[in-house]
Amino acid sequence: MSWDSSNITNFGSYLFLKLFDKISGNLFGILLYVVMTYLLWFMGIHGTNTLEAVSRHLFEQNVEINQSLVLAGHIPTEIFSKTFLDTFVFIGGCGTALSFVLALYIASKQSHNRKMSFVALPSALFNISEIAVFGFPIIFNLTMLIPFILTPVILTLISASAIKTGLVPAVTQSVEWTIPVLLSGYQATGSVSGSLLRWK
Repeated sequence: MSWDSSNITNFGSYLFLKLFDKISGNLFGILLYVVMTYLLWFMGIHGTNTLEAVSRHLFEQNVEINQSLVLAGHIPTEIFSKTFLDTFVFIGGCGTALSFVLALYIASKQSHNRKMSFVALPSALFNISEIAVFGFPIIFNLTMLIPFILTPVILTLISASAIKTGLVPAVTQSVEWTIPVLLSGYQATGSVSGSLLRWK
């Protein structure tokens, strides 16, 4: 068998599925998923695509479960889903790139960072982060490592807590990952509070 990029990707997906096989879609599982995703991104590997099979395995059915509960007149109970991640955690793409780009544009004193932020902002509004990740760069940049990984972890905890306490409804609609800020939060939850959580 010849090894090409497709074989390597499939083998990587198999290994990660084995790693996550015993982990359900609970808080620990989603935090591990988030950390692994961004460690891969930091090493120059498209973490979201590499762990796509894991995402489907852990979270794909949860939106359908919530939809069934709503149709039956019950409150949706499943917090974590791919749409939860795309809407409330991966804001602007990987590493919460939208916040990163805005922060550098506002606060950075280096002209390169401000110019790169201006270029990266339009795509980050639609959750496309490659310009920011490769342009600054974030990859193999140890200065960026901790905020790059810690920010989405914190957003996961905040968003999960907001839904768990009833401040924001659980996700009941699948939303494309390219839907921009504010619109995606409302579309996913059917609530303005979902949009506000998206803009936290």
